[in-house]
Amino acid sequence: GCVETLGAVPHGALPEVYQSLDALVFPSRRESLGLVGLEALACGVPVVGSDLPAIREYVKDGRNGFLFPPGDPVSLARRLVEIHRLGSAERAALARRARASVAGYCQDKVIGELASTMRLLAARGGPS
Repeated sequence: GCVETLGAVPHGALPEVYQSLDALVFPSRRESLGLVGLEALACGVPVVGSDLPAIREYVKDGRNGFLFPPGDPVSLARRLVEIHRLGSAERAALARRARASVAGYCQDKVIGELASTMRLLAARGGPS
């Protein structure tokens, strides 16, 4: 296997870059949501990410990617070996689940949920 790091990538080229990956490594020590992880999943690329609350929100260990303890390179390496050893059917299933897992993050749904929350808060007279 080969690990390749990339510098800055133009936004328009991101889908092609994501789709060329076997996995996206997201070794954050602290992260809010991490749009890069969601973008990779949307392209069918499993995420190998730090086991942090925000990343755990969308990376389901063994279903659409893998988690490892933040700052633990040995665990990260083990997870990468797991992905490398997957058969083609397992890889395809992982990719399908990755794409399906981000459906709740599509722009229209998020905007609709935000608008509903705003209306509810307005009806209550603001945040409590």
